[in-house]
Amino acid sequence: NLLRQLRLLNSVVFPIQYNDGFYKVVIQERNLCALAFVGDECVGAICCRREQTGERAEADERVYVMTLGVLAPYRRLQIGTRLLRHLLDSVGPTRDVCLHVQTSNVQALRFYVKSGFLVEETVAGYYKNNRGVIPPDAYFLRR
Repeated sequence: NLLRQLRLLNSVVFPIQYNDGFYKVVIQERNLCALAFVGDECVGAICCRREQTGERAEADERVYVMTLGVLAPYRRLQIGTRLLRHLLDSVGPTRDVCLHVQTSNVQALRFYVKSGFLVEETVAGYYKNNRGVIPPDAYFLRR
């Protein structure tokens, strides 16, 4: 089952244990999520959700990247780039896309900046409720 494979991938790639609420959003927003496979193995995924930023329905909607991860042996093979490109192509060039990146994750920050995202702010303590995530600070990026 695809959800089970996504749970396994996330448990390996991310220092955060995602709860059932996260996966409920994944199911609701399935058109904003994509998995990458090599053979039968899920090696990467992008999971996003829509967020309202105002009162004008779709006009004030942005897409938030909840997770984008690739198993370590498959990094630098353009899998993450293809997953992100798939998302950007599907939402269109005028849609805001944003995300948070842990301040110590230099590799991810470099990837997103190279992909056209800009750091808008540093959010102190963004990951403070996630034990083991040190430092708990994150950058907020937007494209």
